[in-house]
Amino acid sequence: MYKIEKLQSEEIPDILYVELREAIVNAVCHRDYFDKSANVHIEVFDDRIEISISEDCQAA
Repeated sequence: MYKIEKLQSEEIPDILYVELREAIVNAVCHRDYFDKSANVHIEVFDDRIEISISEDCQAA
């Protein structure tokens, strides 16, 4: 999304950086630290950002 005023345009992000930071911190805080295979994954796509915690099924 862009905001156009006068001769300059300003990009307005779809997700605020404060919200993104909170989501990343939340995922890191809630991962299982006793399971060494539990990792936080951040995937950035053109239309979304996915934050997930994966656990290696072979470790069990």
